[in-house]
Order: sequence, then C-alpha cells, then structure tokens
Amino acid sequence: MPGTALAGSNLRRVNQVCIYDNQGFGAQLGWRWGTSTNVENMSGTANDKLSSWENRSSAHAAWYEHGNGQGICHTMFAFSENSYVGFADNDEASSWKTRGAC
Repeated sequence: MPGTALAGSNLRRVNQVCIYDNQGFGAQLGWRWGTSTNVENMSGTANDKLSSWENRSSAHAAWYEHGNGQGICHTMFAFSENSYVGFADNDEASSWKTRGAC
C-alpha cells in the first residue's frame, strides 16, 4: 500500500472518513461516518478535487473516478490515511462510500 500509513493525523474523530482538496490533509472537502454502504456522488464543490484522505473507521471505504460508483475504484483501508493519492489519481474522485472495499 504505497502512500498509506496508519492514521495518525488526528484530523477526524474515530469512525469518520474524511476527504481533502489538498495533499497533506489540507482544505477538507467533506466527511462521513464509516458506516454507509451507499455510494454517494461528490458535491459540486468536491467533485474531481480529492488529493488526500483519512479513514479513522474500522471499515474499508472506497472512492470512484466517476459518479454513481462507476469507473476505477480505489480502496481507503480501515484505520489508514493517504497524504497524497498521486499524480495519476489526483482530482479524479466523483463518488464514494464509507463501508466496503472495492
């Protein structure tokens, strides 16, 4: 899991999944409890903006490159974070769920 480490930034409370506009957990785009298997589209202000994420829940979560859970799926592993999703995946997220891996 390159770029992934145990969640240690403490930016969110336990059981929350948070997405950020900037690498290094800057400019929060949104957060959800780590309990929803429902895929939700990103808001208009968050669509195609994700650069980093933090998952402080015991469940894997996932984000998708297109709306409605379509396109390439990226797992956000339980109790982990990614300070930068990388050049190829930066600003590509359009939908996500907070319970369930790809």
